[in-house]
Amino acid sequence: MESAAGAQKLAMMAELARSWCADEFAAALRLTPGQARWRVDRSLQVTGTYRDVWVAQAAGVINDYTSQICTEELAAVDDPLIAARVRAIVLPKAGGYNSRELRRALRYEIDKADPQAANRRHRSAKKTRNVSIRALDDAMACSARC
Repeated sequence: MESAAGAQKLAMMAELARSWCADEFAAALRLTPGQARWRVDRSLQVTGTYRDVWVAQAAGVINDYTSQICTEELAAVDDPLIAARVRAIVLPKAGGYNSRELRRALRYEIDKADPQAANRRHRSAKKTRNVSIRALDDAMACSARC
């Protein structure tokens, strides 16, 4: 029981530190609190969970935007071993891709590495899809699909 309480304290301290850092960065860099939280979260993610993405960026293989694409696409992966395998395949070639090609390569490798998870994501997305039509002025309409 004591170890669970200790783990809970650590989690609370980490969240407090993240929040405090984001508030300080927001003030110093003239960012909104949301922008600062996003930057702090992303920097912790890249230098921690996705350290190999940071190493590639530090070595000049990829740039900041490419690094962001990697973290966004890899967020869909639940298994850290699968995410590491995907990064090992895609990162060495990432510098030669444009943003669309990189997203396509990451999604392909993610789906190939874990087809069951790809099917789960597909079924989940299928449940929330919709098409809407909205009336506009001058007898016009706007349709949207998501």
